[in-house]
Amino acid sequence: MTILKKPAGRLELPKLAIFDMDGLLFDTERVFMDCQAKIHAKYGYDLKFDDYVRLISLFGES
Repeated sequence: MTILKKPAGRLELPKLAIFDMDGLLFDTERVFMDCQAKIHAKYGYDLKFDDYVRLISLFGES
């Protein structure tokens, strides 16, 4: 049996971090949209695709 021990001293920082802010590496837009719809439904709102597009300003309009 292996017992995990608390590391002594400082933790080593990662050498690299990748932030995928625009969805180039991972397409999470559909997952986010589905989660938004579930949350809205929980509180009695019906979030349609057109409503979602207005929320994210897909076409550059605010």
